Amino acid sequence: TGSMSKLRNQFARLLASMLVLAVLVAGSCQSSSENDQTPTTTQPTATQPATTQTEPTAAEPTPTTTPTVPATTPTSTITEQPVTTEPSKGTVDDPLDPLPTTTVPPVTTTPPATTTVQDPYWYYHGYLLDGYPEDVWPLYESEAVGSCSLYIRFPARDPFNNAYNNDYRVVYITEAEKEDIAAFYNSLLPEPTEPGSYYDAAGTISGYEVDARVSEKRYYNEVYLSVTLPNKPPAVENPFFDEWPVTSNPYLAGWPEEQFPLYELNELWTEYNNVNSNRDGEKWYEKEFTHSGSYEEAIEFYRQLFSDVEGYEESVEEVAFGDVERVQLKGSKYGYEFRITLGLSGDPEVISIMIWQPM
Repeated sequence: TGSMSKLRNQFARLLASMLVLAVLVAGSCQSSSENDQTPTTTQPTATQPATTQTEPTAAEPTPTTTPTVPATTPTSTITEQPVTTEPSKGTVDDPLDPLPTTTVPPVTTTPPATTTVQDPYWYYHGYLLDGYPEDVWPLYESEAVGSCSLYIRFPARDPFNNAYNNDYRVVYITEAEKEDIAAFYNSLLPEPTEPGSYYDAAGTISGYEVDARVSEKRYYNEVYLSVTLPNKPPAVENPFFDEWPVTSNPYLAGWPEEQFPLYELNELWTEYNNVNSNRDGEKWYEKEFTHSGSYEEAIEFYRQLFSDVEGYEESVEEVAFGDVERVQLKGSKYGYEFRITLGLSGDPEVISIMIWQPM
């Protein structure tokens, strides 16, 4: 009996423990089921990203296009930006460039300065006229030619001599010393020039009468040369002239006779041609002659031809000796500047017509 009561008590305790355990298990299951209901309500938001990530058809176009766009865009920007922006840096086209290192020298170009320094005589455009006997009377260490002229003086100009008096005249520039210039020209002469002479050198070579005179300047010297042509064939051949004496100026063969006529021509006194190349540079042509008309008619003849031309001027000047006043008509026509002098040296029969034009 005692043992039976002990068994009943132990069974009752075991049963109570089982009931308590059952209650605990039931509570835990209920709480877990309540917790599981919360994600169930939020399941769409949690699962949408998962379906987006795992969806193969929608994701494939995106990787296919996105790698190609970055592949072209970066390469275009990387290669084009240096080409368009970098070359402008450091060039003369960009004045605001803070680093114009190697391009500064090309900017400071000074052609006029270098030209002037290398050739201080750039404004001399002269040259020797054909026929000048350079092998007889050359130019010594010439830097530039200032002028060169050829005079043809007819016997009528000097009736006492009754011969042609024709000569070349040259002015040139040299940096040689006066003593050296004089020594050079005297070395060409059969006999040296006497000291104290007006000319630094003067004499006759192969029939040509020659002289030279040096005018000293501050930085250079001007040399004046004169060569008179012989009236018979010289010992040194000059192929430019066909006959001796030279009876006309070959440079005046194209004289514009119709535009500048010689009024009632009687005798030619002088034909003159000069290449005045200093600075502006001009060619001068002149004819000096006598006429068989009257002094007054000659003036009126040229007035009618030129009084209405551009820049026409007329002046009258008394002369110290002579029978009439000297009348000058100036103007511009036919591409020439002209000056017509009537009553030259007070002689009513002598007229001079000079025309010139730029070289």
